Amino acid sequence: MGISIYLEYKGKILILENNLLTAYNSNGNEEYKLDIEISNPIFKSSGNYLCIGEKNGKKIYVISDKNILWQKDLEGNISDIAINSNGYIAVATTGTIYKTIVQTFDNKGEEQFNTYVSSTYVIDMSISPDNKYFAIAETNFSGIIIQSNIKIISIEKAKNGDKDSIIYNHTNTEGDLIINIKYQTKDELTCVYDNHIEV
Repeated sequence: MGISIYLEYKGKILILENNLLTAYNSNGNEEYKLDIEISNPIFKSSGNYLCIGEKNGKKIYVISDKNILWQKDLEGNISDIAINSNGYIAVATTGTIYKTIVQTFDNKGEEQFNTYVSSTYVIDMSISPDNKYFAIAETNFSGIIIQSNIKIISIEKAKNGDKDSIIYNHTNTEGDLIINIKYQTKDELTCVYDNHIEV
């Protein structure tokens, strides 16, 4: 099996090959190795945290510095991941009765809440730097015209089962395709479309 992943993380080059993640410093010297049972990886990093998931699989790992902080096997098939600078993550999975289920976890691997998406496709996700808000970009491809929308969820309200946990719901102009979203600050979410950018 060839190289599965080759990325930069905290000034080091990481190579994942044959279920072994090896880190090299800027001089090309090996610094550490971690056992990572993933062959088709997707990854996101922020601050001191790196999240690696098995694309269309079930395994997910969260790494900080030289250590695996936690790992899980999830139900469904992983399609996307998001992580913030505090190590909070969101994982989108498919292959269940819903088009997508989005699970959110804190930096200890404790599940915060789930979001069920039944009629749209999850395009991107972002967690605010203060761990208070979770944004999800969705698109409906079922009609003649593409319809994208953005939801912002209060993590605290969702954890407590509050039915009013969605604190902002923005439906975009028909035909505008959302490409990605990212919190720049705790209060500003940048939204990139195929034809413009909104904050």
